[in-house]
Amino acid sequence: MSGGRIALIGIGAVATIVVLVVVLYLTVWHTAEPRGALSAREQIIANAGFRISAYNNFFDKCAYVKSQQAKLENNWEALQEMEAAGIKESDPDRYWKKFDEYTAIANTVETGCNSYTADANKKETVGKFKEVCLPESLDPQDAVQQAKEGGRIECECEGWQQGPY
Repeated sequence: MSGGRIALIGIGAVATIVVLVVVLYLTVWHTAEPRGALSAREQIIANAGFRISAYNNFFDKCAYVKSQQAKLENNWEALQEMEAAGIKESDPDRYWKKFDEYTAIANTVETGCNSYTADANKKETVGKFKEVCLPESLDPQDAVQQAKEGGRIECECEGWQQGPY
């Protein structure tokens, strides 16, 4: 075998390896999205633990907001009573401490509403598992106003009404 022939065989072997690497890379790159989608679907839909946790998540968050609304109502009533009794003027430190407490609870109601709504908007993951009888979203200002008026959000469902999953 001559030196030129050996060089051609070497170049051909290197070219073959380069072509195989490029084809393999393109195949992996081209199939990444479908493989990723399948993997995500398996983690979201096929995982019973995730489904149950996601389903319960909405009831838990809704119940949390509802309990915070009760605290908020109690604090609102206390503030109104303090104002009516003249405590706002006679003992402003006490009044403003109660007002700060009211504000902190109002913030937890708003945070809970925002968290619930954020999860509900995740239509391709956790949002798939929100019970259809629960609210689509919780408006923070409405929840605060509702609590001041003695109302509560609805978190109860009659029977199983879950969607297709």
